[in-house]
Amino acid sequence: MGLSANKVSSNDDSDPSTPSLGNGAYKEPKEYIAVGQGFFVASDIDGGTIHFNNSQREFIKLGDKSIFFKTRKTKKEQTITPSFYNTDLPIIKLGLDYINDDAIYMHRQVGISFNQNNSFAYDTGYDSTIFDLGKTDIYWEFPNDDNKYIISGVQSISESLEVPLVIEMGYTGEITLTIDEWQKVDRDVFIKDKVTQQYYQINHKKATLFLEEAQYKDRFVLTFKTEDSLGNDFDKPNDNILIYYSQDQENIILKNIENDSLQKVYLYNRVGALIKTWDTFESASTVELPISKSAAGIYIVKVHLKDTMISKKILIP
Repeated sequence: MGLSANKVSSNDDSDPSTPSLGNGAYKEPKEYIAVGQGFFVASDIDGGTIHFNNSQREFIKLGDKSIFFKTRKTKKEQTITPSFYNTDLPIIKLGLDYINDDAIYMHRQVGISFNQNNSFAYDTGYDSTIFDLGKTDIYWEFPNDDNKYIISGVQSISESLEVPLVIEMGYTGEITLTIDEWQKVDRDVFIKDKVTQQYYQINHKKATLFLEEAQYKDRFVLTFKTEDSLGNDFDKPNDNILIYYSQDQENIILKNIENDSLQKVYLYNRVGALIKTWDTFESASTVELPISKSAAGIYIVKVHLKDTMISKKILIP
């Protein structure tokens, strides 16, 4: 798999508020390296011998399978139409929109493929580490492996598959996640927040997250659960539960309209740190949850009922 370079979010003149480099197009490397094109080779700590011979050569014209990267376009150069490789593998290219240190809206792309013979362990030919990690960035990272992958191959898609995704925030603010390209994936794709249990659909949609400056590891995963299999659906409102912050009382107010069996209530900040837990309630219908000396900002209230759980964002001014 090839990915396009880290780039400005808009590369044309359609949005005057967004930096533009003109009318150029960002292209990803294809499976064949053009004659005269440079590339990198990496090895493990044991090293070894690299062999090049004519059996590795193919006669491939510039086009959908081979691109020559250069700074100036010649008259004879063909127009390249983006195309996936000739492969039966399901592939997803995930895109991240963020703001860099120069206040420029940037776009990062990471890729993942799915194969029954692959796993979360390193798979030669399918995994590639990131070389240009920024203060704000995104990458795949797996258990018992400290490598940060920009491209990875994992096991086949299933209802139970959750692919760990690390987000690094160099600022406090919004980022957007969506699918740039995909092939042979016939189901909805979600980003799951394991702290709030929220699911964000990213195929044909964009997921906007507000995060504080921090590293978010073991919190976000890519998953393929359908709406019917989500179980506890945290994105949909529960009409029987009303949650808000009372500035006069300096309390979180929870109105349990149908007197659903209330088990516990959790309060998280936007980084995902648990601030407070309540498990004893004087009233079943209206619950006042006292908080003191809380900094202003957006918080997440997670309510555990007998048969379900719901999550709601609140603003403490």
